[in-house]
Amino acid sequence: MKKNIFIALIIISILTIIGLVYFFFFRNIKNNLIQQDKDNTQKVSDVVDVKEPEVKQNIVISNPQGLPDSDFDGVSDEDEAKLGLNNADYDTDHDGISDKAEIDYGTDPKKFDTDGDGYSDAVEIMGGYNPLGEGKL
Repeated sequence: MKKNIFIALIIISILTIIGLVYFFFFRNIKNNLIQQDKDNTQKVSDVVDVKEPEVKQNIVISNPQGLPDSDFDGVSDEDEAKLGLNNADYDTDHDGISDKAEIDYGTDPKKFDTDGDGYSDAVEIMGGYNPLGEGKL
């Protein structure tokens, strides 16, 4: 009986430690990611070379100071409305790349997989592949 209680206490202790590590580790990661988004300091364009912004649909994508950008993605709310993007979400298509970075790459910020090959735009860019078609970046 004492042996069973001892084993149960060990299991409970181990699970508690695992739970605490999980809670604090992932909470810190989440808070860091949120802070990076707010600071607008860590973007795909910081990791991978990005070509200069292009003119899309006769709209020059820019966000000079003073223009509202509700989702902190680098595209003003006004431009997001013109492009049909979600100004409450920095990544309208949820592929892991901000709307601004997608515009910089020339990919479609409304499509999870711009070239339709089954790989998200983020997976292709992070892997060094062309998200617009075949081949490497």
